[in-house]
This record gives sequence, structure tokens and C-alpha cells, in this order.
Amino acid sequence: MGKQWKLGDSIPGTRWTIVGEPEWDERRRRRVPVQCVCGTTRRVRAEKLHDGRSRSCGCLARELNAARMTKHGWSRTPEYRTWQDMIQRCTNPQAERYADYGARGITVCQRWLSSFENFLADMGGRPAGLSLDRIEVNGHYDPSNCRWATRSEQNANRRPRDACRNGHPYSPANTRWRAVRGGRVRQCITCCHEGRARREGRAA
Repeated sequence: MGKQWKLGDSIPGTRWTIVGEPEWDERRRRRVPVQCVCGTTRRVRAEKLHDGRSRSCGCLARELNAARMTKHGWSRTPEYRTWQDMIQRCTNPQAERYADYGARGITVCQRWLSSFENFLADMGGRPAGLSLDRIEVNGHYDPSNCRWATRSEQNANRRPRDACRNGHPYSPANTRWRAVRGGRVRQCITCCHEGRARREGRAA
């Protein structure tokens, strides 16, 4: 298997746990014996586990569909949309922001993955003007690492980019900080030098 999962491992972003050694089927496709949290066992093609196409035996989709039709009164609320969006960006490779979450290994804890009610019980209703934020920006979505935060708190907690908009790496030798009102901004030294050279060239 491409990813080094072992017997007994839970596969992040899914409800599957590995319960046996991979086997080859009659069409020479590798299948992995797995068990869903609901108790169902399957032999799932390895590539579907790798790319996130298989997240459960089908119970997750059924629960999400049922949740959309539920009468709990929250289905059209910001809290419910937040829960849905959180799961999508962490588990669905087709989601718009999957590259920033699921592809980086960010997962949703099993308690929240399995139930909107659990998410709501842990986080409570969303206060006006706030949105869901992970305290440790490289951590997962779970009760100990999430809060309702203001936009300014989230902006201050963003994962720093590894390179500037022109692709130059923000290495220690290529980074300087400029003071601005309310804080400071990071500048790429290479871009500053290139900009100066262009200005001097136009002036010559």
C-alpha cells in the first residue's frame, strides 16, 4: 500500500479501521479488509482508501442525507452549514478547499464525523460574527482544538505561506519584516530587489 497503514490503524477522514492484510482480487486489484465504525466489514480497493473515495460502508452518506431531512431544527442554520463544510473540506477530494485541509492530513474527529448533534453539543451555537477556527492551525477538528473566533483572530492564526506570490521561498535569508499600523507584514527580499532594479531601469 502506498500509505504505510498497519493492522488496527484507523484511516484518517474515514470510518474505516484496517482488520486484515491486503489481498489481490481476481482482476489483480489490491483490496484491504476494513471494518466500519458501525461494525460492517468490507474488502475495499486500496486506491479508494488512498484518495478518500471510500469513507464508510455507506452509513456516513445515509446519516448525512438523513441529517439534511432531520427535524432537529438546525438544518438551515450557520452551525449546520459549518459542520457540513468542515467534513467536506477534510474528506472530499472534490471539495474546493480540500487541498488546504484533507490533502494536508487535517481530519475531523470520529465524534464529530458521525454526528452533527455531537458537534453542536461540544461547540454550542455560533455567536454572531464568529466562525469555526482551529486553535493549532496544523491540528485537527476536535473539541480540544476548536473555538468560535472573530475574523481578526482567524487572520492572526493563519498558516504562514511558504513562498511569496511570485514563488520565492520565505527563507530566513529572503525575509524581512516591515512595521505597519497594528502589527507588521512579511516582505520578500528578492521581490524588493527586483522591484528596485525595474524602477532604476525605467529611470535610466
